[in-house]
Amino acid sequence: MKRTYFFGLVSILFLTTLTITNCAPDSSTSDDQVTLNNLFCGVDQLSQNHTVGTSPCPQDISTLNILLTEDPTIGHPDSISVTLNNTSLDAFFQDNGERTIGGLAVVNSTKLRIMFTCATQESFTGTVSINYFKDGKLVLKEDVDVTMNITK
Repeated sequence: MKRTYFFGLVSILFLTTLTITNCAPDSSTSDDQVTLNNLFCGVDQLSQNHTVGTSPCPQDISTLNILLTEDPTIGHPDSISVTLNNTSLDAFFQDNGERTIGGLAVVNSTKLRIMFTCATQESFTGTVSINYFKDGKLVLKEDVDVTMNITK
């Protein structure tokens, strides 16, 4: 009886922790400034600094941990694609190195890596659009605005 109670308590604590941290950027990119709001990726905005000639090229901006939960309106997405509106940005899923990933019907999370390609030496804001599909139909689009502050 005590073991069951303890296991239940630990399970609730674990699930609460997952719920709170499900969409945060991966901790390996601590210089990011983020605003959390989107349903699955959790991030609306990212900001990163880059110094020409000093910062690495290409430069990691963030790795987003996308937690795919069952949403009452759209269900559980089974594939995701990423589109970019700026050639100075790149993004790919760590599982396959591509901008599209499928087979997610039984997967609970995936990681999306966002990078600055160093294609410009001017500050800019671009958008990474994360498109969620269920049975081949677009069910949700989440935009993440990325601001790169570039100094020379």
